[in-house]
Amino acid sequence: MLSAVNNTDLPNRGDWDQLRDNPLKQNTGKDPKQWNCGGALMTFSSNYIGPKHSQSGGIHYYNSPKSAKLSELTFKKDLVSTGAARLRDKLRNGNVITVFVGHNENLTLKDNVIQQSGNTHFLTLFGCSNDGKKFVFFDPWPSGSKLRYTSGVGGDINSIFRGMLEFHEDEGKFRSPDSVPGSHHYIILDGP
Repeated sequence: MLSAVNNTDLPNRGDWDQLRDNPLKQNTGKDPKQWNCGGALMTFSSNYIGPKHSQSGGIHYYNSPKSAKLSELTFKKDLVSTGAARLRDKLRNGNVITVFVGHNENLTLKDNVIQQSGNTHFLTLFGCSNDGKKFVFFDPWPSGSKLRYTSGVGGDINSIFRGMLEFHEDEGKFRSPDSVPGSHHYIILDGP
């Protein structure tokens, strides 16, 4: 997972198959119907974390959408704040949590619920800062997120399968920092 060869930032999507040994990588082939980020994270959690410590969130953090635009979504601030506390507690108890996120403007709606599409994604949160404002995650899309990982054993690794989200209490949402090196900016839509 942290091997430098499995975290090579390959600019061309056609070359991503070279990263096949990274246990986080989802199918990124030409057929979007086979892209299964949630399945990749479930398999990773099952194989490396264990079912007792892997959880997911299914609570919609957003208000009923007035349009299918990510930028126009409003969030339930109290629910997101409660979710932040639950995330911190679950992470402190040794769990990882898979969350549903949006990353592109156009969303797919059905009965006022955001559906999985090529503009949504799944991430697995595995740690947070002491103040509970910053959360680190696994991202199965190569270079969707990038995060420098410093290890006393393996040295520095520029991981293309990890990233950070911030809890912005004033905005009532979790989102990527304003400036991120990965190709996606994420907003948590569903959490615990």
